[in-house]
Amino acid sequence: MYRHAIAAMVALLGLTSTGSSALAGGDTSGELTTWTITEGAEAVGTETLRLVQSDSGALFASGEHKVNRGKHKSHLKVFLQRAPDGTIAKYRRVTAGRKGKGLFAFARNGGLRIVGVKTGKKARDFSDALSRYAWDPEVWNHLAVAALRLDPAKARVEVAYFDVAAATKGKAIFVRQDVTKVTTKGDKLVEVVPWALQAGPGAPLTVYVSKDKRRKLVGVAGAHRKMLIKGWTWEKGAPAVEEPDSDEPQGDEARGDADGGVDPEAEEVGP
Repeated sequence: MYRHAIAAMVALLGLTSTGSSALAGGDTSGELTTWTITEGAEAVGTETLRLVQSDSGALFASGEHKVNRGKHKSHLKVFLQRAPDGTIAKYRRVTAGRKGKGLFAFARNGGLRIVGVKTGKKARDFSDALSRYAWDPEVWNHLAVAALRLDPAKARVEVAYFDVAAATKGKAIFVRQDVTKVTTKGDKLVEVVPWALQAGPGAPLTVYVSKDKRRKLVGVAGAHRKMLIKGWTWEKGAPAVEEPDSDEPQGDEARGDADGGVDPEAEEVGP
């Protein structure tokens, strides 16, 4: 019975849109961004995200979070798929490694079902979560998707979110701050728009987004940790931070599993 349930879930979640081909076969579609995570002047890790937007309007994002600081080590892999209408199709976050634990969320019967991956947690269904933004407090790279909504012509942007870890919903409020500048790897000053997260899950953050139409996530700053595009510096003339050893994701690994992030060992428990 369990085997049939898994087979049915895999069939249900199989990618059928034309945009899915961008994620298979070692393709390098979209744009891969790497950010350096720092605490003070010390680099403690990296985050990556490959973002693919199909002609149909579907969105695919996959990446990694790596922190190596004493006892606080973590290596997470994430995958997001949004349907052309903007609703959540799938979200998956697991600890790296074959036996990595985590969670898997997917659209089911007009709602969102969350199942544990090697955690023993029962499945839960949420009827009003599909149209919300998938927020994961364990990583910052997902804010590259939120950045696409941050129109610099607006002073305030509200984003209805669903916290996939806590299984709670709410409204994140981003308030635009004065334009500032950061320095690129080529020592060029560029303007970025800071957005203060004044309401939302977790601690307050400032999200830095490129001023151009791309609305690219440049960096994130919290109380004790920052993240900035690799090789860039926060101020003109600031010394470059020494990068920790890190292997950037390659091929299918960089974009999630070729089957759209479905883990055949994900536990589906309940109705």
